[in-house]
Amino acid sequence: MSKKYLLWMDLESTGLSTSEDAIIEVAAVLTDTDLNELGQYESLVQLDAAGWERLMANDFVRNMHESNGLLAALRDPATAASLPEVADVEQTLLALVETTGDPESSVLLAGSGVSHFDHELLKTRMPALASRLGYATIDVGVMRRAYLMWTGGNLVSANDDKTHRSMDDIQCHLAEARAFRELFLASQRELAS
Repeated sequence: MSKKYLLWMDLESTGLSTSEDAIIEVAAVLTDTDLNELGQYESLVQLDAAGWERLMANDFVRNMHESNGLLAALRDPATAASLPEVADVEQTLLALVETTGDPESSVLLAGSGVSHFDHELLKTRMPALASRLGYATIDVGVMRRAYLMWTGGNLVSANDDKTHRSMDDIQCHLAEARAFRELFLASQRELAS
């Protein structure tokens, strides 16, 4: 049986259309199923004229990325010309996945909201990476909403620190996942005793 890994990803984009919007920032952290970090990658992504047009036309997204510094980073003349294109970012992410050393390993997409948005955007913008990922996703956002629904509170306050910058958000999702993992393991130990 092949070993399982989790590719924690967060994408920032020009909007919420998986067919029309572009990725502007990506971060990824590869972990084993015990949530030990094995490698990571983050990058801004070069935008073409159509991408800039969509970004500037979406008031909500533009305002969010003005306030978190992402828009300024994309416009920075010192780096803007050297930003990688999405195809180059995809190749780097594929190389990160292959550091597992096992081409048969199962790599599942993980994060918050990845089941509905990120996975679909990857299918459109990074199809080779999307095809390398397993069918299932590990979506900590689903666990968060279920926990809130059934308990009336949050397990952790990690999401209070979300900046809508890719690596910051992944670190929040990992903190939350570690708390859920510990809750599940404690429950299993209690049932076994």
